[in-house]
Amino acid sequence: MIEFFPSREIILVLGGWSIHWYGALYVASFGLAIWLLPQLQKWREITLSRQDWVELVSWVAVGVLVGGRLGYVLLYEPTIFLYEPGKVFAIWNGGMASHGGFVGVAIVVWFYVRYALPKALPLGEENRWRVYLRMLDVLVVPIALGLSLGRVGNVINQELFETSLVQFLAIAKNIFIAGICFWYLRSNRSLVGGTTAMFLVSYGLLRFIIEFIRVQDHSLVWGLSLGQIYTMPVIVIGVVLGIYVNIGRHQITNEDKN
Repeated sequence: MIEFFPSREIILVLGGWSIHWYGALYVASFGLAIWLLPQLQKWREITLSRQDWVELVSWVAVGVLVGGRLGYVLLYEPTIFLYEPGKVFAIWNGGMASHGGFVGVAIVVWFYVRYALPKALPLGEENRWRVYLRMLDVLVVPIALGLSLGRVGNVINQELFETSLVQFLAIAKNIFIAGICFWYLRSNRSLVGGTTAMFLVSYGLLRFIIEFIRVQDHSLVWGLSLGQIYTMPVIVIGVVLGIYVNIGRHQITNEDKN
């Protein structure tokens, strides 16, 4: 049996399988990344093939899903571990945390740079950290756009935000972040890691602000939402990375490419 749009959350039902808007938008986000990354990489002197990017994005998808789900369970619903461990990875029931997704992506990209990247682009051990930052600088642009598509899913499902204005702002903030990261990527080619710092600080600050007008599913702590509390370390890491980048002036040199 084939059924189109049986509910607000579901696009299509094929037999016993349901395709949800949220899942489809995740797939669209990864497809957008695969299309954009080969074009963005030139701003950080990266020369990976499209197939290399497909491989990395595939692993990033795993990092997003596993990290996002584990982050949600650990940060928002830790009782699931105790009382319903079988639902820890039940992402179809909803519940993903962007903070956990960031950690998942950071870990996956590090392992890719450390163990898989030499096959495509041999590099000296001393350059591994700078290569890692160069990869992240390129990745944060499609990540921000992916977050925007995720918010479109929230709008379709009528969750997280009560008014159309707030829903629009939630989508627009991530598009804005993608825009300023793209601008910084092109304008500051010598500051490796600067675009990543820009992403973390801008995401953290805007997320902190928009939490004031978001529907809260959990109690406030000292007048702040859990999202705001978990966002503070993101801002701190972004500021520290920005200072490190500007003081160290980790410039792209020919040595990075050897």
